[in-house]
Amino acid sequence: MTYNDIVQSHFPVDPTRPENRHVTLDERTIHFPTMTVEEFDIAAVPHCLSMICRYNGFVRQFYSVAQHSVLVCELAEALYGERSQIARCALLHDATEAYLGDISGPFKACLPDYKRIEAHVHDVIIDALRLPREEHIWKEVGRLDVVALHIE
Repeated sequence: MTYNDIVQSHFPVDPTRPENRHVTLDERTIHFPTMTVEEFDIAAVPHCLSMICRYNGFVRQFYSVAQHSVLVCELAEALYGERSQIARCALLHDATEAYLGDISGPFKACLPDYKRIEAHVHDVIIDALRLPREEHIWKEVGRLDVVALHIE
């Protein structure tokens, strides 16, 4: 019996049950593993990201995911221009966290189900905002994300 079998036998994830759905600012509910483009709300992203502290709060003063996203975007703009696809993707690279929260990298690495759900929500956001899917763009955003980490 796998871990998922044990979890599902004790905690079945029924998307119709209220406790398995997330309530948004506009009082809609979302089941993240089955989230659709229609459920994504771009207006919620800056608000939510501005309320989430980076590094699980292990900072001397509040520093939000939104502030981090702006820094990554500014780095991309400096290198590729204000209207570049890389800058646009950089600004939105952590948009999934508006829905899923900010989980520290070391802990996230231990959560394969989370990573699968995060990838699904990321795909929903890419589709909703018509962001490019080219791997080289997202690889460069990832590189700039690491640069921002060192700056922070």
